[in-house]
Amino acid sequence: MPGARRRRSAARPRTDPLPLPPTEPHEDCAMRYADQKSKLLSGVYFGAPGIYLAGGALNSVFTDRKIADWDVYFQNEARFRASVEEAFDEGMWCTHASHRSVSFSDGGASVQFMHFEFFDDAAAIFDAFDFTVCMAAYDFGLGDFVLHDDFLTDCAARKLRFHGGTRFPIISALRVLKYQDRGYTIAREELLRLALACAAVDLRSWDDLEHQIGGIYGDRIKVIRDGEFNAAKVISAIGTAVKLEDAKDRAHEDRDCLGSAEKVFEHIASIAAAPPAAPVDQAA
Repeated sequence: MPGARRRRSAARPRTDPLPLPPTEPHEDCAMRYADQKSKLLSGVYFGAPGIYLAGGALNSVFTDRKIADWDVYFQNEARFRASVEEAFDEGMWCTHASHRSVSFSDGGASVQFMHFEFFDDAAAIFDAFDFTVCMAAYDFGLGDFVLHDDFLTDCAARKLRFHGGTRFPIISALRVLKYQDRGYTIAREELLRLALACAAVDLRSWDDLEHQIGGIYGDRIKVIRDGEFNAAKVISAIGTAVKLEDAKDRAHEDRDCLGSAEKVFEHIASIAAAPPAAPVDQAA
């Protein structure tokens, strides 16, 4: 997949010293977490070596919440493409496709197939996440959970611990509000880390902005491009040209043009082949 890469090591300096120990499956995960495994996999049609469930769905099963959607990660492009084809074979419809993910629905909870990076193992995914309360995965190859060392304790304490290595820190700022609605708290030091991570994001074009705030975590943000890009224009355009919108409002917008696996792959390839962004207008 053009533009996608296999995750091996950190690609840029971190703004956060939060350690990410190389987690391994707990020896007694299968026995201790049988109920969580049953809840997580109930109704899931996919599952093969090289496929990982990670993120919010894992938080939901370990905090006794209803699963809103499944985020699926892959070891390689071949497994991703096979899963997209299988989704169509299962009668699901594609609701959205971008340079980062492909979303499917059958009328219930949605499934997002992530292809912005590919990962050698489940633990490597955590380095792209924003909060430790999401750093859990189910590895279909192992048939077991892989948990970050702080996942269970931070979920139990409802504490947000920010990881500056996240790929999309601007969206993380909005996610703080979502987690606060669920009773989570965040310390001032963590908010400062988050702010510094946002400040370190290099936005030079409308493409860069859409890449950062396009909604990898399920939130959709619509960007209406208005002339040359500059940061001051974006800030003043929040709520008008840059709009937050419910993902359900766009649930069927791409159904006709993304009606088959072949069309989805063509659409993603066309995004990757888009011309370079115009130079940045530094004017206020």
